[in-house]
Amino acid sequence: MIRVSETVAAGGKISLQVEGRLVGRYVEELRFLCFELTARRWSLLFDLTGLLFADREGVKLLRSLKASRAGFTGCSPLLAAQLSS
Repeated sequence: MIRVSETVAAGGKISLQVEGRLVGRYVEELRFLCFELTARRWSLLFDLTGLLFADREGVKLLRSLKASRAGFTGCSPLLAAQLSS
């Protein structure tokens, strides 16, 4: 289960606080939300402090978001290493 809270930040950015487990169908739900927001020209900033686990597909999504210039804060050391490799 995943919970995503949106907050509008300054400069055309939207902050997404992601909590829980990024697995299975929740990966696709987050992908769809990100697609909708970027289609409206929002820049994305993710707070992953409350992210407990991400499966292979979840990490793959986060890597693709990072490659498309999304920002990240609150990554655990393990997740930071996975996003860098």
